[in-house]
Amino acid sequence: MSEAPAATCEPPASRRAACVAPIACDRRVRLASPTRVVVRGRWTGTHQGPFIDMPATAKRIDMPFIDIMRMGDDGLGHEHWGIQDALTMMQQLGAMPEAPTG
Repeated sequence: MSEAPAATCEPPASRRAACVAPIACDRRVRLASPTRVVVRGRWTGTHQGPFIDMPATAKRIDMPFIDIMRMGDDGLGHEHWGIQDALTMMQQLGAMPEAPTG
């Protein structure tokens, strides 16, 4: 399976987008069929505003994600399942301890 070129994407309309700027997204289509599309990518940016109860830290984040969409006969997405590595993001911001090594 070959990897498709990076797609452009808009930041999510959420509190995360408001506190991380500039936010960028690099997506790669990993698998596409008439009924399913699987996308792997990364959200990157700098923590510049309040997030949950955490003030801005000016730390960089790099959070991988996977999205799976079920496509309808009309060519539109009808269901979406997504997962993002929020634990890694929280560790990058210093809100969670890093996993012990060794």
